Formats: sequence, structure tokens, C-alpha cells
Amino acid sequence: MHNIFLQACDFILYKDIQFDGSCYEVSLTSNLIKIAVAGTALKASKKKRHVHPLEKLTYSLRESYGNQLAQLCYHLLSPSQNAQLRLQTVKDLTSCSDLADAILSMSQSENNVTSLLKIFSQELLSEHVAEMCAEDCAAVESLVKTLEKYSPVVHPKRLHVQQTLNIPELENQWKARWEEGQDNWHSKQKSQVNRSKSRVKKLESKASKASVEATQMTRVVVELLNALHKEFVLATKSRQGRDVVIKQAWCRLANAFTHERAVWYFPDCFPRAWELDPTEGPSRVRRRLRRCFLELDKRFLLPEYQANTGLKQTMPLQYLYSSDLAEIHSSAFLHHLHVNERITYTCRCKKICPSTEMPGEVLLGEAAVQFVPDILGTHKGDLGSVHAAHDIWNFEDIKQVLLRRYQLQDSALELFLRTGVTALLAFDTAADRNDLCTHLKRCLPPARVSPPEPLESLTRSWQERRLTNFDYLMLLNKFAGRSFNDLMQYPVFPFVLAKYNDHRLDLCDASSFRKLSRPMAVQDKKWESHFINKYKADTASEAAVLPFMRPCHYRSHYSNSGTVLHFLIRLPPFTQMFIAYQDNNFDFPDRTFHDLHTTWRLASYESTTDVKELIPEFFFLPDFLTNSNGFNFGVRQNNDVVGDVTLPPWCRGDSRLFVLVHRQALDSAVVTEQLGHWIDLVFGYKQTGRAAEEAINVFHPATYYGMNTDVSMDPITEKALKKMICVYGQMPKQLFNSPHPLVHLSVFDTYKNPVQQAIMPEVNGLQWGHFVGSPADAEPHLVMHFVGNTVGSLQALLTNDVWGLMPDTCLLLAYNRENGNNSGSISVVSTALVSWGHPDNIVRAKIRKNSIPLLKSPPFDSVCLCSSAPDCKLLFVGYLSGLVTAFSVNVTANKVQQMSAPISLLAHTQPITSIKICEEFSIVVTASQDGSCVIWDLNRLNYVRTIDQDINPVECICISRTLGDIAMVKRDGGTDHSIMKVSTINGVPVGQANTAVPIMAVCYSSAPEGISVNVIAAGLADGRILLWSSWDLSLVREIVSTQSDLPIVSLTYSDDNMHLYAVNTEGTVMIWEKQSKNGTKYPQFRMFH
Repeated sequence: MHNIFLQACDFILYKDIQFDGSCYEVSLTSNLIKIAVAGTALKASKKKRHVHPLEKLTYSLRESYGNQLAQLCYHLLSPSQNAQLRLQTVKDLTSCSDLADAILSMSQSENNVTSLLKIFSQELLSEHVAEMCAEDCAAVESLVKTLEKYSPVVHPKRLHVQQTLNIPELENQWKARWEEGQDNWHSKQKSQVNRSKSRVKKLESKASKASVEATQMTRVVVELLNALHKEFVLATKSRQGRDVVIKQAWCRLANAFTHERAVWYFPDCFPRAWELDPTEGPSRVRRRLRRCFLELDKRFLLPEYQANTGLKQTMPLQYLYSSDLAEIHSSAFLHHLHVNERITYTCRCKKICPSTEMPGEVLLGEAAVQFVPDILGTHKGDLGSVHAAHDIWNFEDIKQVLLRRYQLQDSALELFLRTGVTALLAFDTAADRNDLCTHLKRCLPPARVSPPEPLESLTRSWQERRLTNFDYLMLLNKFAGRSFNDLMQYPVFPFVLAKYNDHRLDLCDASSFRKLSRPMAVQDKKWESHFINKYKADTASEAAVLPFMRPCHYRSHYSNSGTVLHFLIRLPPFTQMFIAYQDNNFDFPDRTFHDLHTTWRLASYESTTDVKELIPEFFFLPDFLTNSNGFNFGVRQNNDVVGDVTLPPWCRGDSRLFVLVHRQALDSAVVTEQLGHWIDLVFGYKQTGRAAEEAINVFHPATYYGMNTDVSMDPITEKALKKMICVYGQMPKQLFNSPHPLVHLSVFDTYKNPVQQAIMPEVNGLQWGHFVGSPADAEPHLVMHFVGNTVGSLQALLTNDVWGLMPDTCLLLAYNRENGNNSGSISVVSTALVSWGHPDNIVRAKIRKNSIPLLKSPPFDSVCLCSSAPDCKLLFVGYLSGLVTAFSVNVTANKVQQMSAPISLLAHTQPITSIKICEEFSIVVTASQDGSCVIWDLNRLNYVRTIDQDINPVECICISRTLGDIAMVKRDGGTDHSIMKVSTINGVPVGQANTAVPIMAVCYSSAPEGISVNVIAAGLADGRILLWSSWDLSLVREIVSTQSDLPIVSLTYSDDNMHLYAVNTEGTVMIWEKQSKNGTKYPQFRMFH
């Protein structure tokens, strides 16, 4: 602080001051004088002030204050200074109460200038008295008196006193002294500045070094903290990822032990309702139902069904796996995947489900495509909730990848798997989608990823009648971008029939059908003028200037989410979607889908706004027409309760018979010859342009691809357009730009047996089809028989071969499918023979003659039988205890490899008698001596349902490859009579047939549905073969061999159904052939052992 005081004094002494009365330097001068006076006065004072540390410090520096006060006074009162500055200095001195002590102290110092100060003051008073006021004069006089009183007497003889009398000389002395002092001060300041700069440089160097060291240290600390944090996060994610896998395993294990035939079954916790299983079967039909909980308010159910929605939804053992599984974020699981598998590509996308969009990430690994949702667990969407789970789609299971549109944006793709699973993925941009396709082409054969549309070959196959109408339409829907995963692009099928209220239906009469060349809204010509005038009015309207307000005939579309949910309202999960769609309510009872005849009337000629076509379920799924879950749709105005859909009288009120007849109506001659016109309207050249206008087939512009939502428009208009796209429906992709070819059935051989029996008396024109034993063909004849080794079973292959297997053996076989799916391009690439019943109770898998690999088997149980199916990678083993074990196996040319731990299927309590696999519908059916017949999901190996449980043991079963129906044979009590019962894949009884002779083996024919009525063939103990209609189990034909009357132990149709193979207990193989003008392929049989 003292140094600051000294530097401030030097600043005043050696700096030129211009006195203007407001200068900061003058104020500083006044304060310095007062401080110096106070400090100098301490020397003269006898008081020792040791009270405050600051006062003590000031007392120790009193000598320095005196010197500074003398210099300030000498400098400021010098005659060379400005008079005003001198006068201000006088005022500052006289205002100090300690001035007398200060002057006394200065007079006693070596540097005594009090005499000079008195001279300078007197000179100020004498020379400038005219410029001063009385107050100023009084101040100067007071200072002079104080100096005279407290300074010692000055002898005039002294030299310096004499010199002071000469004012000019004193001024010169002062100026010389001041200049010298100023030079010293500037030199000192410069030196100080240099020292300061040097010190600053040193400090800057140290600071820079310290900064570098601090930065390095900070980096080290941050890296250490990051490493610790990363290690912690990775450990956490790794633990969570493992937890997900473990809990999923616990979930599967708990499901195996808590279903209705398991040991820990609790009825109050087990779902009783049924919903549609999205797994696709042959021709993409979805017939299967699966269990579900109905998360609905009780008001939506009839009183007798309300217990189904009040069930506890906490399953037994659920605490083992569901405590936090639903809350685990996908990042942990993604980390688990990256750690355990090499991921080559990732991309953000949305998995599109009928009720919601599920955001997540798609990953390409070394062997599979995977989708991980952002949140594992329940995902809620606009139309309901879905279970968001980790999906794995193995490359070997991916059958096809097709490009798709979503909400009129060409930025999606759909995966089709051999397991019947499909997945629709929508991306932010088309570039993201195309990038994924590029990577997929490196992992899959190029023919599987976005292949060119084979429209020409498909149309040719259809024209040559190698494709049914149903199959052709389903393929056109597929290549036009219609998907079961998107309600706005649901597959569309035509209204076919026009008679839903008659007791008889004639499929040979054109009046029984709708006009396929006309849209639904103008089936009646009287409505043509209405829609044409509406189109003209829209054309003249100013609103037509807007891009989404162009003229159109119809403001609604023939297929959209409202149409789909209207038809599927009885079938969960579409029921829940419909309720959400209707603001948490069912529709009015009179508007609810309740009668096919009413639906036809409204769509064809009574309503100008209802222009809907049908959905595929009308041709294969009877369950959507029945109210099996007991929903309370209300009572119509005529007091009719809305329950099951009212069906035409000609189908006997049976929903199953309706879809079977409806399927045949679609493939009738009348429809076949006119179907090309409907294709022109929906998939062809009449979809847009002048042709659409002339055909009265122009729909709302927001339903057409090319409606750009990215163009600039005001927010309200943009929102309205996007809402239209999401609600109005979307036009299928245009597949044909010219008229579709037609079929003229007269050019085909329509040979029919004139005495063939009627399939249903109520319907004329149904087709039996062509297969061995068909009533439409002549009596089949035996073309080959031979006696060889003992044959236990027959196995039909897709190559049209039939192989004979030894008793207690089954076949593991793999196809090469890369060249297509027809039998002419499929070949067998690897086989293995599985055998059991050995003394050591070991199941063996033999590939080469001397090679006997072993398959693990439980040591505490005995094997009853094993079963697999061609190209199925699962081997099922049944035991005496009733246990069924599924082994995942891979068959190559050199070995049979067990891929994972076996999975136990628990449902039976006595020895297993039969295991049948149906890959077409992804089910496996097991039967037991305890009388139970159980359906399992082949993809998930989950329990589905039990059909027809009673005390009679099940002896044999078979599954229809075309319908999914299941036929089981039981012995009637203790007699030799047999009962064959048939149920649908969903457990609905079809009927039963009784025989007085035991049935030893059964099989289904598999001619194409729609143009055939397949049969169930049963081999009897007396050597006869009986054929029953798969529709109603009426007896169709009896085949008797003149070569043998021994019991039939196995029988099967060839893949093309042109041959029927049977083998008896003696090992005699008999082959019947269908008689045909065109001839048939030579039967291909070989013994495999």
C-alpha cells in the first residue's frame, strides 16, 4: 500500500497537470496531501497508537510521509505552478486538522522546506491577490501564520535564505530540480515497465507450462473417467443384454410348464380368447388362430363371455422373467448383439404392424437379419398395442425381399420367410432402403432380393391353368405391394357372387356373379350418370386446382383400414383395432358387418359411398365370420342380435362350407373368363388416365402414388393431405399398361365323368378336381406292385418321388430350392436315415453305410417313435412317458449335426403314437395313447391347443397340406371299429366317419383348392382304401386291390396327386394311377435303407 502511495506522489510530482477544476489528478493531489499530512503529523505526536494494525503500520512509515509531504508542498506551491493549483494546495493544507503537527515535524527534518513554503505562500498572496476572494486570501494568510508559528526562526544571513528572496532564481532552481526528478522518474518507470514485462513473460511462460500440464492432466483424468464410465456402461449393458436372453429363456420354459395340459396350469391365468396368427400358409393364406388375453372392457363382451376378459394376466412363474423385461431399452440388447456377433450393417427403420409403427434398428449379421425395437416390451400404437420383441430372420429362411411403398413413399421393403413369417420395414428415405438391399445382396442369392416382377410368366401360367385364380390374384397383390402388415395396403380381392339370399347356387350361370368388368359402385347401370355427373362437377369446380382435389368418381376407396376392420371385426386383434378406430366403441349394430346379402346390396347398388371390394379371408378363413369370442355388437332395429354373420342358405349356414364354395366360385369358368377385366380396373391400365375415366374408375387423388407430400404448402393443407393418405386407402401398384389377357376355357380339356356324384346338392358347378380317386375321373387302376423289404412307412417328396422306409425309421432330408419352388427345379441335396428301437435305446442317424452318428437321448425313458419332414430342420422324438423332444439338426452330405439343446414338449401322459409335421401351416401334431391330440407351433415350439380329448387312444393322424385340417383315427372302445374325426386347424369339428374294419393309415390328397375337393384316404385292415370328401366326410370312392387283402400300414399321394401309393404288412407296395387322356408321369418309387 505504501508503494502505491509513493508511486502516486511521483505521478503528481513529475506529470504535467492541467488544472481545470474537475481533473481527476487534482482530486488525487488533494487526497495525497491529506494522507501525507496525517502521516507526517504522527512524528510530532507523542501518542503511541497501537490500537489498530493499520495505524501501527502508518506510524512506522512517518519519516517517508514527511519527505513526500515536503516534496509535494515544494512542488505544488512553487511560483512556477498555476495559481489555481497553488491556491487549491493551500486550501487542502489548511483543511487538515493535523497541519501544525506536520509542519513541526517537517521543520525538524533534514530536508526542511518550511521557509521556502512560507516564501511561496507570501509570493502567492502578494502577486495574485487580485485574483483571489476574501476566503482564499484568508486561507493563504492562515497557512503563512502556521508556518511562522511552527517553523524555526530563519537567519537572513544564511545562504539559502538569501537565495529564496530571489523569486526568479528560485523558480529556475525548482524547474531544474523538477526536470532532473522527472527524468529519473521516467527512467525508473521505464525500468519498472521492462522488469514488469520480463516478469510477465516469465509468468506467462510458467502459466503456459502450467496450462499444458493442467490440460494433459485433465485429459488423463477425463480419459480415465471415460474409461471407467465406459467400462461401467458396457458392463451394465452386457448384464442387461444377458438378462434379456436369460429372461426370454425363462419365458419359454415357463410357457412350457403352464399351458392347459402342463403341470402348473391355472385356469384363471391362462388366456381363453383367440386371435389371428400372422403366420402365412400355402398361397399366403392365414388360417391359424393363437391364444390371447382380451384387454377389453366387459361391456364389449356378452355376459356369458365376460369372464374371458377378467382373467389374471399375470402368468405363473412370470416373476422370473417379466419384472423389468418390458422396461429394458434396446441399447443394452444391441450391445449384447454386437459383442456376441459380428454386425456388418445397421440402419434406423420402423417395423410396420397393422396397428402401429414400431421404431427400431435393423442389423445385418453374419447369418441373419435382425430387428431390435427401441423399447423391448409392449409398444402402444394408434390402433392398439403389440409386443415389441427382438426378431431374428436367418438368411437361409429368407425366401424373398421385395421393395414396397409406405404411405405413398417408395422407401420400404418386405421380407418373406419360408416359415410363413413376413416383416414390413419402412425407412426414412429410399436411399436407406436401397442401401440395405445392396448389403442384403451380398448375403443372399441375388434372385431373392428385389427380383424383377415375373408378370409375364405368371400370366402365362394362369392362362395355361397351372395357377388358380386365387393363387394368381394373391401373387398380383404381392407384386403390387399389398401387404397383410399394412391396413392401408391390405390385399384386395373381388366381390365374386351376386346371389347371397338364394337356397341354391349355380356356378355355371353367369347371373350368379357380379360384373367383373365394372367397378362395384356401378354394378347397376342406373348409377353411371350419377358418378359421371359428379366427375364433371369436380372438373368445373375451382377446388380442382388443388393437387389433392382433382376430379374423381369416388371419394372413398375400395380397400382401406376402415374396410378391413369392418370385415374382420369379430377376429382379434382386429377387434381391438376397430374399437380404437371407432373412438373406443363398436359401430351401430345396423352398420356392423352382419349379413353378406346386405353387404352386397350396399356395395353394389344401394349406396353411392360404399364401393368396397373383398379381402382374401372371404376365400379361406371361416373363423372371421363367427363370433366365437362372444363380442357384444348390440341389437339391430329389427331386434336381431348381431352375432355370427348371416350366411347364404346355399352353404347350410356353415362358415367353413361358405369359404370353400366361395373359393370354388372364384375359380369357376365364368369368373376365369372375365377376371382379366377386373385386373384391368385394380392392377391394370384402367387404374389411371383416360381409360379410368371412361371405366368410371377414378378415385380420390390422395390414394394414388405420386401424390407428393414434400412440396411446399401451408401446415393445415399438409396435415390434411397426410391424414387423407393415412385414411382414404392406397391404390395398388400398376402392374399392366395394356388390357390383361383373357382365358378361353374352350381350348382346354374339360373332360368330366358324366356320372360323377354331386359335392353339395345346394351348389351346382363345383369341381372335384383331378387326383387319384376323384369322382371327376375314371376308376383308378393299379399300375405297379412289387414285394421287397419290409416297409414301415412311405414318404412323398416335392420331386414327385416316393420313398419307402424301414420300420422304426424316419427320414432327414434337405432340398436345394434356389432355382424355384416347383417340383421340376427342386432337388435333394442331403439325406440321413434316423432309426430307433435298438437294444441300447439310442437314436441313430445314418448318412453313409458304415457311418452311425449318435443322437443324444434321455437315459430314463424309452423311445416310441421319431418323426421329421422333408426340408424340416427339426427331429421330433416321442417317448413312452408321453414326452416329446424336438432336436434342431442340420443335415449335410457328411454328417448330422445337432445345432442346439433339445426342447421338451409336455402335454401327454402316455406313450406317443403319432407325430405329424405340416410345414405348409407351420404346425406339428402329436398324438398319444391317452386319447389326446395336440397342436404345436412349429416355428416357436409352443403349445397351441388340444383337439378332441377322450379316453380312446389315437392310433394315427394326418394333416391336410391345403386346408390344414387334421384327421385322427381312434378305436371305438374295445371293438375293432374305427372312428375317424376331422377338425380344422383351429379345433372346430368338421365331422367323423365310422368303419367296421380298423383303419390302419390315413393321408390327404393335396390337389389345388378352388378347383378341387380333396379327399381323405384311409387304408383298412382288410386291404381296402376308402376315400372321404374333405368337405363333409361323405364317402367318395372305395379302392380295392386284387393283389392283396392284407392290412394297409402306410399310404400317401405323390406330390402331383396323380399316384396313390400304399404298402401292406407283407411289404407289398401298390401304386394306383389316375386315368387321363394326356397320360401321367411314370411313378417314381425307391426303397431307402
